[in-house]
Amino acid sequence: RRGVDPTAHLAWMDGKLVFENAPFEEVMRKLERWYGIEISLRQGMSSPEGSFNARFAEDQPLPEVLDLVSTVFGLRYQLNQKTVRFVPEE
Repeated sequence: RRGVDPTAHLAWMDGKLVFENAPFEEVMRKLERWYGIEISLRQGMSSPEGSFNARFAEDQPLPEVLDLVSTVFGLRYQLNQKTVRFVPEE
């Protein structure tokens, strides 16, 4: 068994988005729900390795969050209204 921090799982109730050792796929899912957007990877690209640790307030602008996610996973992103596409950093 592994201990679970309920604070991280209930943070949304306090208007916070929390990531603790989250893989890229989990980050994508949570951001899609939180911001009401659709996120994808460039066709043929697999999810990057690594994990993400961060806490964001509910009023954190999406571009600031995407900048940090991109930096951590070594990607770039293209934001077009409600669609985000991650591409390899070149």
